[in-house]
Amino acid sequence: MPTSPPPSGAVRSLPLVKRLALLAVVVGAVAVMALAVRVVRIHDTYGEWRLTATETPNRLTALGRDYDRSERAPGTEVPSGLEPAGETEGGGTVLVPVGLHGRDPVLIYVRDDEGRVWTYSLVGGP
Repeated sequence: MPTSPPPSGAVRSLPLVKRLALLAVVVGAVAVMALAVRVVRIHDTYGEWRLTATETPNRLTALGRDYDRSERAPGTEVPSGLEPAGETEGGGTVLVPVGLHGRDPVLIYVRDDEGRVWTYSLVGGP
């Protein structure tokens, strides 16, 4: 039994559907790659597998040096003798000892929006 040919509109729209599907796949692949690049950059910089940096990342660079966050629980009081020295990418306030006179502090602190104060120690030697 012979089959009837498909309607002419369906034959013409098939290549368009294929092109749109291919375009959707390409756009999706580019979006996934962009997100992957962002995640890898955050991990390389802050030691976290995330799309955005947290206020208190595991690792940060301040005053041209690298610091690692302590595993101790954060405090709620800011130690005396500290002054703000910038912000982390996630918005935490970096606090350093007053009057460094060109020296690198061994310890710095980061205060988050919830008022917790995290301790960071210098990586490497002074």
